[in-house]
Amino acid sequence: MKRFLIITVVAVFAVGGGVWFYLGGGFGETWGERSPEAEQVAALEPRAEGGDPHAQYALGVLCHLGRGMEMNMAAAVRWYTRAAEGGHVEAQYVLGRLYEEGEAVRQDYFRAAEWYRLAAGLGRHAEAQFALGRMYFDGRGVPHDFGEAIAWYQRAARRGHPAAQYLIGVMYGEGWGVERDRVEAYKWFTLAIPRSDEAMAVSPRYNPLKARNDLVTRMTRHQIRRAEQRVAQWRPRS
Repeated sequence: MKRFLIITVVAVFAVGGGVWFYLGGGFGETWGERSPEAEQVAALEPRAEGGDPHAQYALGVLCHLGRGMEMNMAAAVRWYTRAAEGGHVEAQYVLGRLYEEGEAVRQDYFRAAEWYRLAAGLGRHAEAQFALGRMYFDGRGVPHDFGEAIAWYQRAARRGHPAAQYLIGVMYGEGWGVERDRVEAYKWFTLAIPRSDEAMAVSPRYNPLKARNDLVTRMTRHQIRRAEQRVAQWRPRS
């Protein structure tokens, strides 16, 4: 899980246009062409101290990764927190991960769930929605509640999150938190299959193709046709 968090931060840092902007780089220039990393940190600090949540988040990432400075997780948490309190959705999600995993902070599932909730609700952050669903499923930091779990999974799944789609399929197939519905289970497994590598990166057990193949042995042809119709009609939400 800690490795997943670092990958998440690196990916956001690499592709986030806002982060690059606040580092002073243009889309047509590389970091090295602009200035040394230490100068980028120096350019960020006054913006971050001035209350800019995008700059605060970017500085938190630099502290987290040790770019332009020595890695400093205490400073990273401090900047992430200031950015998150200023409404930065990605910072809220990253703080949730840190508190869930106990990385650089004392492990606290309640605080993790609260940060996830902020990012998942108003921020409509699919990873945070999925993470909050997991916490309800496992009863960590929140009450154990399959109904809440599937509700958050569905929000993430409707935004195309493959692991959430897989787990909704499981819950419909088993009748956890919902009435058992093999047609609906088939639909969600099928939607997850094109990105099954991402689902299985979360857990090797999250194999939607295998799950669907097992499911069809308990379905009628009519049920499969109905399920395929639902797949064809499904559209992701932004």
